[in-house]
Amino acid sequence: MKAAAPRDPKTRYRFFGYLVAYLSSIYGHRSGVLTRMRVKEVQDAIGDSEKGYLINVLEHKTVRRFGVAQIYLEGNEYGWCREWLRLRLRSLPQNSYFFTSFGRGEPKDLIKYFRQAWGEMGLPGSPSLTDIRSAVATYVSIKNT
Repeated sequence: MKAAAPRDPKTRYRFFGYLVAYLSSIYGHRSGVLTRMRVKEVQDAIGDSEKGYLINVLEHKTVRRFGVAQIYLEGNEYGWCREWLRLRLRSLPQNSYFFTSFGRGEPKDLIKYFRQAWGEMGLPGSPSLTDIRSAVATYVSIKNT
């Protein structure tokens, strides 16, 4: 990104859409895992550039039943997150969520940004994150049989 990019909300939201599409397609986590992912959880990721990084998301809908949600990123993928953390310091207002919103709460429009990225990629339809979650779960189920 160019130096001015973080001040342009369209660029920020485009990045959010692509990153949410990427993470959802790999892990199939509920949308709440991504909307509730905190800056500190990303900063505290366990690992290194050779082995990759593990982000533990502590707050989500099914934490009591299944425990923390985990997102594993290779070194270059985690680099995208580190770069965003660096750039987000210039965006206002600051809050504790990785995907920032204009308020203090968790972001509400990630599905909108996801669908915009989906369309830009030339993919058909307008899926929800639940649709992606179901597809990932079906794939894992089939692969494990």
